[in-house]
Amino acid sequence: MADVSDADAVQKMVDTATQKFGAVDIIVSNVSLRRKQPFFDISIEDWHQVINTNLNSAFYLAKAAVAGMKERGWGRIIHISGFDGTIGASHRAHNVTCKGGLDALVKGLATELGQYGITANAISPGTIDTNRIAQDYPNLEAKYELLKKLIPVRRLGACEDIAEACLYLASENSGFVNGQVMQVNGGALTISSHLEPILE
Repeated sequence: MADVSDADAVQKMVDTATQKFGAVDIIVSNVSLRRKQPFFDISIEDWHQVINTNLNSAFYLAKAAVAGMKERGWGRIIHISGFDGTIGASHRAHNVTCKGGLDALVKGLATELGQYGITANAISPGTIDTNRIAQDYPNLEAKYELLKKLIPVRRLGACEDIAEACLYLASENSGFVNGQVMQVNGGALTISSHLEPILE
């Protein structure tokens, strides 16, 4: 474990994993502070903390791991971005910026690192049925029921849906998939204009 907003701590984490396992060939950046704050209430400190945790951490992790991947001629970089990085979300300007930044980062990494056998992709989950803090998500069950009626596959996502996407992108089978943002949302992107008010 490490404070992923600290570049030195991330480097130490990768070095420790390399010493223990011999190599780090696959990295998955999946960390997020998902604060709900009106733009007028976001302080400079809030902004930097979310950017450092949600976006800079992905850069730090890739930076720490790619040298070994390049040397071995194989690697997989996977970032978990988010639906709101595509459709936007009120009261989450910092988080939306991070998710959109992750999508852009994989495109830059894919273009530059593909020649070394390293692919970079993002997974953008839709609404995943996980434990949430009730005070942050009022009327959650009612919102979930409404979302189930709107999402084309008529259900919310499960953690396993994201895990399976990660497994594919981490495998040999995905070697020609590079610089992509995989939308794992049950088709919700097709009705995104209806979702943002519900997700608030």
